Amino acid sequence: MIIYKVKKARYVGAQASQFNTYVTLKLQNVKSTTVTVKGPTPCWEQDFLFEINNLNTGLLIEVWSKGMIWDRAMGYHWIPLQTVHYTIEEGNGQWLSLDAELVMKDGEVVGTKMATGHSLLVDCRFELPFDPENMDASDLQRKLETLNKWIDLEARTEQANRHFNYIGR
Repeated sequence: MIIYKVKKARYVGAQASQFNTYVTLKLQNVKSTTVTVKGPTPCWEQDFLFEINNLNTGLLIEVWSKGMIWDRAMGYHWIPLQTVHYTIEEGNGQWLSLDAELVMKDGEVVGTKMATGHSLLVDCRFELPFDPENMDASDLQRKLETLNKWIDLEARTEQANRHFNYIGR
């Protein structure tokens, strides 16, 4: 599992105080978006979790300025998953430079180029879904109960779908 926290941004330029921005994260056909925040130094402090099955890809970060009709790209940053470290604790984050253009290879994003001067503070790390050794019994029990509820719900949904398909024939 990869945990990604969008902390805050710093924008440059005369119109920076007018920006109304949000961040999108794209990883393996999954897209997540922050809320929109106005100003030259917006603060989000939003966490995102992604399950991954391929370390040979990366996370694309896009920063957008909300417009009346069209939203405008403020910048991009590409993080190859091989560069993300494993830790169980959130860090202080890292300032990333936002670039104006995507670098493509065979139709896939492989990087970014042409710095905009804007930057984004993020914390990105790999973490196991849960660590049973460092968890007290009540936390572990609660997580197991939640997992079992999801499994039961999924089984009931599958059974209902099979029943519906059988009757519908």
